[in-house]
Amino acid sequence: MLDLAFLLTFNRLLAAAPWARARLAPFAGQRARLVLGPLPVEFRIAADGTCESLGCEAPAVEIVLPADAPLVLLQGQG
Repeated sequence: MLDLAFLLTFNRLLAAAPWARARLAPFAGQRARLVLGPLPVEFRIAADGTCESLGCEAPAVEIVLPADAPLVLLQGQG
């Protein structure tokens, strides 16, 4: 449930960042893990560069961000 809420929020941020979706799109279909502080979230990258929920395979890439990254992005300081 927390993963789904996170993916919805992350996709909302990606909707405002076409450059980020363009960088993720070539990895469509691959699994990824985003580590935000102590919270790892695993997902699959969609063809449009957004994130989709997934099953239990190991991710192909891990993205590690500081815990304050969402706040910094929302404040436009990123």
